[in-house]
Amino acid sequence: MAKTIKFNLICNNTSIRNIEELKENFCVEDVLSYYDNKILHRWLDVRGYHIELEMVKGITSKNPVDVIKELIKIFDIETDNDKVEEATYIYEYVNFNERINSINKTKNYRVDRLIKKNYYIYDKLINKLICNSKNIPLIKATVSELIKNYYWIIHREYRSFFFRLYYDCPVALFFLVANVKFRKEFFPRLIKDENGEYHSEIEILEKNNAKFDDYFSNDVYRALKLSDIEEMYMSLCFIIDYSKVFMSDILIEYKETTNECWKELEPKGKKFMILKMGRGNCIRNAGEESQCLEFDDINKKFVIVDGIEYKGKNNEELYYIEV
Repeated sequence: MAKTIKFNLICNNTSIRNIEELKENFCVEDVLSYYDNKILHRWLDVRGYHIELEMVKGITSKNPVDVIKELIKIFDIETDNDKVEEATYIYEYVNFNERINSINKTKNYRVDRLIKKNYYIYDKLINKLICNSKNIPLIKATVSELIKNYYWIIHREYRSFFFRLYYDCPVALFFLVANVKFRKEFFPRLIKDENGEYHSEIEILEKNNAKFDDYFSNDVYRALKLSDIEEMYMSLCFIIDYSKVFMSDILIEYKETTNECWKELEPKGKKFMILKMGRGNCIRNAGEESQCLEFDDINKKFVIVDGIEYKGKNNEELYYIEV
């Protein structure tokens, strides 16, 4: 009789020999990949998990989101549902891109046809955002996909891109601003002068400050598009006051008078964007005891912090979202 050869799974860069280790190192992309190619089925079989194997075989859905939810139930995984959905959508995009790249290589398409095809996919992704403007995991995954694989189109079409989302899926804009690449190009920068003081580049250009001529002469394209950047920025600042309307599901509100004491609101290891804070309040990154971000440091700056510690005064509100 042939000997059964046992093998390990690799999840989250960790060798997995049993279900307990699978639970501890559960990775959506890895597990879905093993499910799709049936390696998960073989692993369960050779490891003697026959009950779980039959349950996995019983999954009938072809939708990756439904599949991963079933697998989470089967293996009794403790996890954040929104994070799982986001990772699942990203997995779908990765597989889609692999298929598209394979087809492109096989067909040997001309450059003009490839460009047209990429514009078509880009437009489909924008429409997906607009049609799913309440599905936060899908929005976050789609924004990530646009930045990763279609940024060259965003760079060309930035104005129409921004305002399509502004009117039809404004919540997506906040996740775009949370992205370092997008923020660096399409958000007003602060420029330091010879005295070490910072000035907004928009303010500098409006005042025609000759001291900064070299800065703009080295990047004429940016100087030309600063009026658009200013309009986009001011539009984003404007809709903060209406954030309760279009992102009530993810907007976190907090207010408390803490009597000059710091209070931990969110743990280190999670990223948050501060949208608005009342005068008199202070916040800081979790664990940064020397830091104290006040009203002028926060409002209209879309500051991103790693965990939140809060000191409240006058019962003024703090508004933020997890990014």
